Amino acid sequence: SSGKIDLKILWRDENLDLIDQNLTNGGRAIPKLIILDAETLEELVVWGPRPKIIQDLITEWRQDPLLTHADWAERAHAWYGKDKTQETQKELKNVILKLK
Repeated sequence: SSGKIDLKILWRDENLDLIDQNLTNGGRAIPKLIILDAETLEELVVWGPRPKIIQDLITEWRQDPLLTHADWAERAHAWYGKDKTQETQKELKNVILKLK
């Protein structure tokens, strides 16, 4: 706790009720960042499991019957290697700025 933020890390398999309220395309994808109002516990933000740009690409690749899981996973790993967390940092920064 920083005085402004009280961080709690929850394990997916021990908190399925919360995870099941925030599925990604029907799956229990992690990591997820869920920001709740401290008083009301209202969800203010749900982010994850990955930046929107790569999530959209993976969704597209998964629909291609010619691509196997290994194919699109390899493409995703290559994207992450080139991105070097820049898109993740940008999205999380925007999430935080919107909360101010």
